[in-house]
Amino acid sequence: MGREERRKGQEAFTQDIEVQVLIATDAAGEGINLQRAHLMVNYDLPWNPNRLEQRFGRIHRIGQTEVCHLWNLVAKGTREGDVYLALLKKIEAEQKALEGKVFDVLGKAIAGTELRELLIEAIRYGDQPEVRDRLNQVVHDKDQQRLRELLEERALARDSMDIAKVQQIREEMERAEARRLQPHFIAFFFLEAFTQLGGTLRQREPQRYEISHVPAVIRN
Repeated sequence: MGREERRKGQEAFTQDIEVQVLIATDAAGEGINLQRAHLMVNYDLPWNPNRLEQRFGRIHRIGQTEVCHLWNLVAKGTREGDVYLALLKKIEAEQKALEGKVFDVLGKAIAGTELRELLIEAIRYGDQPEVRDRLNQVVHDKDQQRLRELLEERALARDSMDIAKVQQIREEMERAEARRLQPHFIAFFFLEAFTQLGGTLRQREPQRYEISHVPAVIRN
């Protein structure tokens, strides 16, 4: 689809009450707002789990009024499908333990290149029991502690401040504002220096001047 056709399709989905389903390629995985929807089905799973996070973020965002649900379709009976399924089950278990916050750190918890290599190895050697066991172990080693560390790293605030600390910061901000170089000082300096160097200007309106002559020393 061309850009204009895609835009019309997106508008129809978000604004036309009769349009119930939007089918999209991975191109819709970022940069668009689809919070009119609250159900998402991933029928192709990306090499990088971070893409799952980005896709889900299209509907699970500010303005969403419903509980969002996500289904990931995995090819049953395939070696790479088994690895991905184990990963998704691990994510689901950690999601319950960490109050649904796993999507906030999914991309950093499991690097895309790492998963890609795991899936390729599963395709090539997944019929070997020792390889299958090792791949499963790699997935299960993504422990809660690592996810908690990432959540803490991403947190907007780690602790609260008492009223005395807040008052101290407010006073420091007020002192900084008082010491700040005010615009009228800058304007006064420029007007005085420009005139002394031989420039001419005239005020057209408040805070707006017309410069009719710029001295060569300034032009150069």
